[in-house]
Amino acid sequence: MRAGTTSSTMRARIATAFTVVAGLGVWISISLLSGSARNGVFVVREAWDTPAYFSIGLPVLAVAGGVAGFLAPRRVWRWPLWIAVGQALGMAFVHPPGTDLGLLPVALVLAGLPLVVLLLVPTIVGGIIGRGGWDRGLLA
Repeated sequence: MRAGTTSSTMRARIATAFTVVAGLGVWISISLLSGSARNGVFVVREAWDTPAYFSIGLPVLAVAGGVAGFLAPRRVWRWPLWIAVGQALGMAFVHPPGTDLGLLPVALVLAGLPLVVLLLVPTIVGGIIGRGGWDRGLLA
């Protein structure tokens, strides 16, 4: 095994963990920070129901995708998928009381797919910078 292969494998693992944690962290922090007390009970909101998700959360996720693309600039399409996995985990861990997680698969398709497509752009840009130019290895 070549030394470069070990290094790229390690960077890919770091990028995977980084993107999952970024997705999870953005979802949980925005959900909890946007919650409010009602009748003495703290009620969280879905992160995407808040303006902060679009003004703060998505830019943070775009930067995370770009950093992951820079760290591991091969098959960069994976990093937005891992961000979406982190977001799904955040949805499962932090959801308003009384809500049903039965709609989670529908939410992943209707909101997760556009999120992945949107975050693919900064991830590709990070990969181009990391590789020093366009290369088929970015996507293959």
